[in-house]
Amino acid sequence: FVEVIIAPEVNEDAKPILNRIMAKLQETSVAENNLSKLAEVLSLVSAAIELADAGGLAAVSMSRLADRLGFTTMSLYRYIASKEELLLLMVDASIGPLPQIDVSGGWRERAEAWARELLVFNRTHPWILEVPISGLPAGPRQLLWFDRGLAAFEDTRLTEAEKASSVLLLAMYSRTQAALGTDLVRAAQLAKEAGG
Repeated sequence: FVEVIIAPEVNEDAKPILNRIMAKLQETSVAENNLSKLAEVLSLVSAAIELADAGGLAAVSMSRLADRLGFTTMSLYRYIASKEELLLLMVDASIGPLPQIDVSGGWRERAEAWARELLVFNRTHPWILEVPISGLPAGPRQLLWFDRGLAAFEDTRLTEAEKASSVLLLAMYSRTQAALGTDLVRAAQLAKEAGG
């Protein structure tokens, strides 16, 4: 699986961002300075998620985030290098706990349970559907979820590449299903406002 992530096909522009994110999220030093910086990053990401949950992805800007936290916009860049990095951190931080999948079922039941849990996640934070997909899952929580999806197919005859493709297919199905639901709700609200 690691070979898939670092394969040459991975978007070259995304690699530096992913490396910075992984370094931040996997910080092992217990120095007070590093813990303080990690706490600030987590605080920034949490505030950004709150903005997105309340107003969609359009509500998240570095200046709005700075205002919310009492920082200057430029000071945010000491903790987060770009809005793209912020979005990747937001997506990873908003992912809930790993789905509990009944391993006694067959691969279809396990794959369906995983996809349903992912659908709940996508519906809980509809702004995630607005985040552009730039490659494979990047953050630690995303990778754990991806791994759980792979486990659904462990007793099949699929190759590892076919298992990964199957998980990505289910993830895209879940994302599309959530987007369709969000779009239908939005259309109904607009129709109601226009007619009433």
